[in-house]
Amino acid sequence: MPQSIDLTEGESLLVSLANRVDEDSRKEIIAAYDMLRFVKVFEDGDEVSVYYALFSNDLNIRLTARKLYMHRNTLIYRLNKLKAATGVDITTFSGAIIFIILHCFYMSGRGRTKERHG
Repeated sequence: MPQSIDLTEGESLLVSLANRVDEDSRKEIIAAYDMLRFVKVFEDGDEVSVYYALFSNDLNIRLTARKLYMHRNTLIYRLNKLKAATGVDITTFSGAIIFIILHCFYMSGRGRTKERHG
């Protein structure tokens, strides 16, 4: 994870679990998503920080926008842009979990292998 992202206890646990996934399972999970689309998102550290702020605020858009000193509509625009780019809606619990797991795989270099060859 980038040093600028502060993980909650639950996010840290999820990161720890994701990093323990065996190679075959990792490949199976990654195969279900277009990692090239995610890589473009993951390489923008500022945007990723915004998404982790949403997770830290229990997916509460209004609270996240307030804490980021951002207009609520700006945050919604960014979230919609992410959904259009990746197909994953991180304003839902399952979407947030998918994002965090794929981001963990990417950060550990495990997702990069698949996106280059897939």
